Amino acid sequence: MQLENSSVHQNPVPVPTSLLANGAARPELVVAARGSLLATKTTSAPGPAELLRALRRRLTLALGLAVLAASIAGPAAWFLVPRAKFRAQAVLQVVAQSPQILFKVIESQGNGGEEYKRYQKTQVNLVKSRLVLNAALQQEGVARYKMIRLEADPIKFLQEKLEVGFVGESELMEIALSGEDPQELAGLVNAVKRAYLDEVVDFELKGRTSRYEQLTKLSKEYTELSKGRREALRKLAETVGSDDRGTLAMKQQYALDNMASIRKELLDVQSKRRRLEAQRKANRPEALGLEPDVAEVSSRDLDRLIDEDPEVAALTNQVAELQQRLSVQTVHTRQIARKPAGEPLIKALRAQVDAARRELARLRAAVRPEALRRLQTPGAGDAPASSEGEVDRELAALTLLEEQLEGEIGRLSEGNQTLTVQTLDLQDKQDELSKLQEASGRIGSEVEALKVELKAPSRIRKLEDAEVPRTRDETKRFMMIGLITLGSFFGSILGIAFLEMRTLKVDSMDDVSGGLGLRIVGSLPVLPSRVRSGRALARNPKDRLWQNLLLESIDAIRTMLVHAARSASHRVVMITSAEAGEGKTSLASHLATSLARCGHATLLIDADLRNPSIHKLFDLPPGPGLGEVLRGEAAAEDVIAATAIEDLKVMTAGGCDERLLRILARGDLGEVFAALKGRFDFVIVDSSPILPVADALIVAQQADAVLLSIFQERSRKAKVLSALQRLDALGVEVLGAVVMGGAESLYGNDYYRDAWATAEPSSTNS
Repeated sequence: MQLENSSVHQNPVPVPTSLLANGAARPELVVAARGSLLATKTTSAPGPAELLRALRRRLTLALGLAVLAASIAGPAAWFLVPRAKFRAQAVLQVVAQSPQILFKVIESQGNGGEEYKRYQKTQVNLVKSRLVLNAALQQEGVARYKMIRLEADPIKFLQEKLEVGFVGESELMEIALSGEDPQELAGLVNAVKRAYLDEVVDFELKGRTSRYEQLTKLSKEYTELSKGRREALRKLAETVGSDDRGTLAMKQQYALDNMASIRKELLDVQSKRRRLEAQRKANRPEALGLEPDVAEVSSRDLDRLIDEDPEVAALTNQVAELQQRLSVQTVHTRQIARKPAGEPLIKALRAQVDAARRELARLRAAVRPEALRRLQTPGAGDAPASSEGEVDRELAALTLLEEQLEGEIGRLSEGNQTLTVQTLDLQDKQDELSKLQEASGRIGSEVEALKVELKAPSRIRKLEDAEVPRTRDETKRFMMIGLITLGSFFGSILGIAFLEMRTLKVDSMDDVSGGLGLRIVGSLPVLPSRVRSGRALARNPKDRLWQNLLLESIDAIRTMLVHAARSASHRVVMITSAEAGEGKTSLASHLATSLARCGHATLLIDADLRNPSIHKLFDLPPGPGLGEVLRGEAAAEDVIAATAIEDLKVMTAGGCDERLLRILARGDLGEVFAALKGRFDFVIVDSSPILPVADALIVAQQADAVLLSIFQERSRKAKVLSALQRLDALGVEVLGAVVMGGAESLYGNDYYRDAWATAEPSSTNS
């Protein structure tokens, strides 16, 4: 008997029991659940692991196609990719910092970092500007170049074809042009380079020279202007007597003090004069015989008598002194501040003056009644100290002195005002001259620095002229050919892997449990061909290990099936698959053999009527069999054949014709299964695939349960789902699935690890 795939794996996440138990009543629940699981699986983004598994399945095809594609694409690219052109190039150096001999002028400031990158971009654009290209085309012989004459717009052509850029992060700027005529390429690149140096680099030098000339002229103008300001300042200093601010301030202070003393003297004279006039008027009423109480009182006499009061006179002098201090401080503050009225000291003095004046007005109002009484009663005062003639003479002298003092005060006030104005003019001219001298000094320093730096080398220097190229640069062409060849090779591999991945084949047992929602009853490994044939069983311990793993896996599946039979009376179990070639016949024969070995009376029926194969595995004749029993041509007990295993019997498929298929569709197979259940503990039915023909669906309705065989990396999830949907629609109970070819969690793998380790290396060939 030939052995095929086997192994066992218990699924920890089974399909919900409610769906399995009620599948016949509500098949739409099972269909919806499995469909949603598969939809989630298939719509998720494919990962690298899935792509690699797909590539592994089609590795031979992918490599073959990739080699074929590369062998075609490589030579095709060799002939189709155009040959490289000649390339002429000139190299200039654009230094990051402007060269300087000693001084740092404006042109050499702020040239590093981001400023230098901006400067580089500017130079690249200037090389390809119309100004430079026009100048290049106007050079001798350039317009006769063939590559120029053939262009309708040579400037636009050069702007598109000219390659200008910096080499990496260096200071080297490269001007290059590619074409078929090496002589014209070199000449045109050199013409562009010369035009750039003439129109841009030399222009910068000319601009620096022009700036030097402008600064020299401006320096002379500032020198002449400063000379005129100094002459005007000298004349004004001669007028005021000094050009020192401190001396002028002391002079103003002296003039103010002198005027204050004269004012004080004037106040004394005025006070004395008023006192004499009052005395003279006081004597006249008595001489005229007038009554004291009816004497006339003038406001002037009354004010003079009030001013003669000692307290009033003292307070008047205090007001005058405060006013004098305020005037002096105002003049002094005006020299050092633009807004003297806002200075705190000026505000404080002005407040004192206002307070003294208010106090003086209050005191005069208090003295006024007494002074009025004295004027109205001349006899009430002191007797005159001298005769009327002496009073008149003294009064005349005081009047003359008062006029002189007032004249002196007027002259001093006018002179002081003139001195103040001239002092302010002097200060303004000094400030203006200081600014002129400062600007003139800066201009002179820049002129001297620029005069030295004009001899510094240019920031842009020529390093290499463009030479006539002698060879073509084939590097890019070879790289393109290599990319096309490698792209076709790896593109073919990835394309095959992607197409294979799109087939949605079962890659692992997780796809069965998670994507299809099926309970995994077990998993069987793929055995080497020599193990399946049994030729190397006695010679190779590793091959014997494969046989042991197969038996352990089958026995595990048998245990699950026996448990299901005890709990749900599942005695007629149909083994099927979605499509052909998914290991259902091998699974049915191995499972029936395992049941018989443990003492269960087992019948293996070949219900794949159109393509039977059980008789080949057990070396039996193809008929009579199930076909003859259904047609009534033979009894069931007559077609059951014995095998080498005592408890295992086999019923082959027998002959198949149209009449047999019609009988099968009527459901007569159920009676056969019912009769056989009385004689055997288990009836294992190997049916046809579900999707190609309807035979499997007819047989499944007569069986107790169905066990689905799924071949890893061969069965397609969509096909398996379609088969499950058909079984669920008919209310057939599906026990689960056995994954053929599964290498995950093999039963006995850990147990037989020592056997693997002790196996002879020379004999391990699987």
